[in-house]
Amino acid sequence: MKQTQKTSFKEAFLNNRYVIGLIVSLLLILNIIGLTKISFIFHPLAVVIQTVFFPVLIAGAIYYVLNPVVKFLSHHKVKRWLATTIIFLLMIGIVVLLGFWIVPVVKEQILELIDDIPGYIKVLEDKLNELSSTGVLSRYKEQIDAATNNLGNLVSNNGLEWTKNFFAGSSSFFSALSTVVLTIVTIPLVLFYMLKDADKKLLPALIKPFPVKWRPMLSQMLRDMNDKVSHYVRGQLFVALVLAILFYIGYLIIGMPNSLTLAVLAGATSIVPYLGPIIAISPALILALITSPAMLIKLIIVWSCVQFLEGKFVTPQIMGRSLDAHPLTILFSILIAGHLLGVVGILLAIPGYSVLKVLVKYIYRLLHIETDLYNGDTMK
Repeated sequence: MKQTQKTSFKEAFLNNRYVIGLIVSLLLILNIIGLTKISFIFHPLAVVIQTVFFPVLIAGAIYYVLNPVVKFLSHHKVKRWLATTIIFLLMIGIVVLLGFWIVPVVKEQILELIDDIPGYIKVLEDKLNELSSTGVLSRYKEQIDAATNNLGNLVSNNGLEWTKNFFAGSSSFFSALSTVVLTIVTIPLVLFYMLKDADKKLLPALIKPFPVKWRPMLSQMLRDMNDKVSHYVRGQLFVALVLAILFYIGYLIIGMPNSLTLAVLAGATSIVPYLGPIIAISPALILALITSPAMLIKLIIVWSCVQFLEGKFVTPQIMGRSLDAHPLTILFSILIAGHLLGVVGILLAIPGYSVLKVLVKYIYRLLHIETDLYNGDTMK
């Protein structure tokens, strides 16, 4: 009778996946509540994370692009430190050459755009006045004129105040500037040691604290995570490069002003999921609208063609189906991460989801092996 009661208790509680899940959830909630009460203890850790986050993030993205080349050289009997040095120097040379070619052109176009802003504003005001004097907007002419005058007065009257506020906040500005400079200086050093040591030293160091029997599974899990993130990062950067080239060609064909700057902006913002195209097309639409109605139509045609090529050929060929996730899942992940972490969350949402999915998969596999909670289930 006692044996039967013991068996029933074990089946009802100890081997019940729902009960165990509830217990684990409650423990996590209690831990979170407890940590919020002593959050001040973790302030130094938060400062450390904030300091190293962006250098490691940017260096990690570049690492995933360059690491395959370093591996290729290493497999051909070139020592890894030498392969890393060669690739590192070549990358610096390419960046310098591109800087000498692209930066002056972009700088010139930006200065031209700044010089043309008064003219663009005048054209925009004329168009608004024309629209407000005829048609449906005529009844709102007074409001539009008042808004235009208020905008001019705001700029002229508050210019001095904005200047004072800028210098008043100069300490925070220079603090942010020093952080940016420090990040730029730190990135090459972090990248060099990642390329040199990450593959051989990082993985053993991560799995060493865990029991020996778990290490093969943990090692494979980390490799799967690395494959997911590396494929996404390399693919996304290559898609951004292809889009920038396509937009530049299209803008040159239609004679779009500031074509290189707008193409670089379109390629850079394409890294931001969903929001990138909206951010990129906004300045192009304004310039096209001010230039002429014909330019606006040409821009819409170019944009539609590039988006069609990107959706049907570029992204499927480069990214493939590596994410293996429903579009709604990706969308919700981006929304949640963006709400929690802002732009950084939007950028990290998709690779973060991929890593979390791999982690859950291996946790499930570990429970399947170590307990009786999932006996009878089949792993895909």
